[in-house]
Formats: sequence, C-alpha cells, structure tokens
Amino acid sequence: VKAPAGAGKTFVALRHILRCLQASRGQVLFVAPSRSLILHILQWLLVLGQVDRWEVSDLLERIAVMHQPYDERLIPRIHGDRMSLVRQRGGCEEFEWICFDESHQIFCSNEHSGQQEMLRKLPGKQVMLLSDLSQSSTFDLTFDQHFPKRFLVELHEVVRSTQRIVAGASSFQLKAGATSLRSIGTDGPPLKSFIFEV
Repeated sequence: VKAPAGAGKTFVALRHILRCLQASRGQVLFVAPSRSLILHILQWLLVLGQVDRWEVSDLLERIAVMHQPYDERLIPRIHGDRMSLVRQRGGCEEFEWICFDESHQIFCSNEHSGQQEMLRKLPGKQVMLLSDLSQSSTFDLTFDQHFPKRFLVELHEVVRSTQRIVAGASSFQLKAGATSLRSIGTDGPPLKSFIFEV
C-alpha cells in the first residue's frame, strides 16, 4: 500500500488487522522501524478495537510486534495506565497476517541484507507492506527483489484526517511532484508545531 505521508496507510492496515483477528483465532505480526511507532500503533489499535467492542486482553494476546534491530518478537502488556513490550515465549508457527510499516526503511537499505532476508522469510499467510509514496518510488526494484508477486495499491483520498493535516503532511514528501492527496474531511483546526529534543 503506497501513499504520501498522512494518507492513512496505517489506519487501513489496522482495520485489516481487526478483520483478520475476527475471521480466525490466529495471531498477527506488526513490524516497524521504531519502538515508539509500534507503541503508537498499538494505542491506536486499542482505540479502534474498543469501537468494535473487543476485549483488550483478547486483542493484545493475539498481536506480536518487532522493531529494530528485529532480533526478537514482542507482545504488548498493559500495566495500569502504561503499556510495555515483553519478549514472546514460543509463539505461533505461522501468522495469519504480517504488516511492515515504513517498509521503504526496512527493505530498501543496502546495509542490512541479512536482516531483510530474515524478515522476508517470517512465516505469514498474508503480508502487507506500507510505504510512503514520496520516499519509496525509487526503491521499487528492491521491493521486486524481496516480494516479486506483490499487488500494488495506491491511496489518493483521505477520509480520516482534516484538510489541514493532509496539507501539513505534504511537507514530508521527499519526491517532487508526488501524487497529490485529497481530503474529503473538514478544514480542521490550525496546526501547531512542536519541537522535541533528540
């Protein structure tokens, strides 16, 4: 799934995760470059799960995650109002579904070919790659190498964000002339800038 920043790729993936979990008793795996992104995704998944009336414990016990350096599978645990990631003991032999968020970062570096091969061979019935359209188009040959039979979907319309969020996200597009993205939502409140120390 390719789209510019802010188009809702992760939102699409999370809705798909919930459908997969409803259709089977299996487990899903979510892979992303950073721990913070994983925690953000899990928090978002819990919000969507509550809308669909999932029990939090049932939802979390069927999700595994991985982040750099991709050396272990982790499972989320809730402790009061905090979430942590703990090493998965054992685990399933084959995931119902595997999602790679920011896949252009995971699979398009020449530095970690062994790591990429290990991730490509993770056991899953279905695999979804989420990739920023403005950052990934030059890497299509690399994706062809790892996933030669993939089916490409491009998102062009946003339904979850306001028009100002879509406009703000366009600043992160690296490729000049990237596909324009249209929001059918409201203008929304003015955007605020936040600067964080590294």
